[in-house]
Amino acid sequence: MKPLKENLIGCRTYFIGFFISLGLNFCHINMYKAAFVAVLKPADDIRLFQKIAKTFREMGFEIFSFGYQSNLDTTNDDIGIHLYPIFEFARNSFRRLWAGLLILKYLWEIKPQVLVCGAVELLPYCILYKNLQKILGKKLHLIYDVQENYFLNILHTQTYQSWWVFRKILAYSVRFVEWLCSKDVDTFFLAEQCYQSELSFVKKRCLIIENKVLKNKFQEKNISNPIFLLSGTIAAEYGLWQAIDFVEKIHFFIPHSILKIVGRCNRKKIFYELIALQKKKPFLQLEISEKALSYGVLEKNFAESTFWLMPYRVNVAYQNRIPTKFYEAMAWQKWIFVQKNPVWESFFKEYAYPYVIWIDFQKPQTWQECLDTAKLQQKPIYQNPQIFWDSEKEKLQQFISNWISSNTIT
Repeated sequence: MKPLKENLIGCRTYFIGFFISLGLNFCHINMYKAAFVAVLKPADDIRLFQKIAKTFREMGFEIFSFGYQSNLDTTNDDIGIHLYPIFEFARNSFRRLWAGLLILKYLWEIKPQVLVCGAVELLPYCILYKNLQKILGKKLHLIYDVQENYFLNILHTQTYQSWWVFRKILAYSVRFVEWLCSKDVDTFFLAEQCYQSELSFVKKRCLIIENKVLKNKFQEKNISNPIFLLSGTIAAEYGLWQAIDFVEKIHFFIPHSILKIVGRCNRKKIFYELIALQKKKPFLQLEISEKALSYGVLEKNFAESTFWLMPYRVNVAYQNRIPTKFYEAMAWQKWIFVQKNPVWESFFKEYAYPYVIWIDFQKPQTWQECLDTAKLQQKPIYQNPQIFWDSEKEKLQQFISNWISSNTIT
């Protein structure tokens, strides 16, 4: 039989543990909930989840993130984060139109106080859920995270090229849905400053949260051969064929040069064209997938590259946008070969980034500028804290703090 003192200590420890557990459960029950919904973005999307949702988590919210897949373990260590990789279909699939019904079901079960919508086709369902909650006397703060100007994308890119007959109808239908739903949206998160002028319906209810880079170690690897990198979404309108043609001419003068194409290529025709082309062109290396690659794979290739190619065609759909790769290239301190565009020239001038070579990928004579690779690899260290996510995170934290101070859980 245990001594009385030992039994008392054991009882005290039990009750302390019981009340701590009770307190934690109480806090968990009364924690604010935020849901993040998208269709074609991964449940652990670098912007919607890794940046925005995790900032909400740091501010005390329980997080529910929905998407089409996840590169993270859905049973993660943080009990306040729940990933739902519930979608899996092609960009042009009609199943996208019904995805909102499934989201509506989950929202009804979760009952979040904050809902962040990252897909235009889910917006009407989010509005419906908000109005149902309003009928029940519940408050919901609805946020529309605008990552793209869908209207311009549909009209001026090749994403819906096979739908050319209905392209204008689709573009104006999407814009009408955004305009119609906008009066029920409480806040617009804008990924680009230009959206504030391009989208008249956002008015003053917006917060610009740019796609700046999460801080990392950014450890470069010593590369003996010049490696040119084309990463991100692999498509013709983003200069895919110009990049291959560009490096092929470099390869003629520098036989050990390499072009790495790394990213998502969801157009089957281009995907298989690249696979076939790799067999014919020894300088070409592919790491492409019809689904989004994990950010770890991208970072590995960032570290192993020498020069980044950004042969974007100057297109009305994105000529005023700042690609995330600009911030990433500056964080990794890489030389950038980029198509001339006044907006981008102003951007790099503002950030005083010195490792940019402006060329016209359409004109062969400019390829001669890239031959002195030994000189290009000699560069001083560039440091600018404004290229990192922390500067945007502060704005988001202030927004969340203001919301918390003006709301109570009902």
